[in-house]
Amino acid sequence: MIERKDTSAAWRKRALALLLSGAAIWLVAVLAAPVWAIIVPQEYVVELQLDGVACGSHLKIAPGHFEVKPGTVVRFVNRTPWHQSVRVTESDHYTAAPLAASENIAPNGSWTARFWRPGDYYVVSENQWQYLAGLRGSFSVQRW
Repeated sequence: MIERKDTSAAWRKRALALLLSGAAIWLVAVLAAPVWAIIVPQEYVVELQLDGVACGSHLKIAPGHFEVKPGTVVRFVNRTPWHQSVRVTESDHYTAAPLAASENIAPNGSWTARFWRPGDYYVVSENQWQYLAGLRGSFSVQRW
């Protein structure tokens, strides 16, 4: 008679090893995402633009609303012929307390800020008249 070896114990060990290695790979991938955002941040470009001239200047932030992942660097590029200064706030008003604020951004110059905390934010001009002329927008930082 042919003797048959019981391979179920060996099979269980292999299955357990495969399961544990899969769990370890998944855990490394999940934990590496925030670390990767720190090491290699994404950049998102937003433009401060002149939007026609009629009865005074019309300004805009393009795009008017955008979404980014946590850790993204947002570059604000001034495409208007004037110096601009903007602030990131939690409310849509030029007098709102800034979470981040730019220096004067020269024409064709830029300012960058990095955003980590999930939530909804506003980008507004610090100048009342430029704010009223349309230099404001909003963005969302997604959850991890």
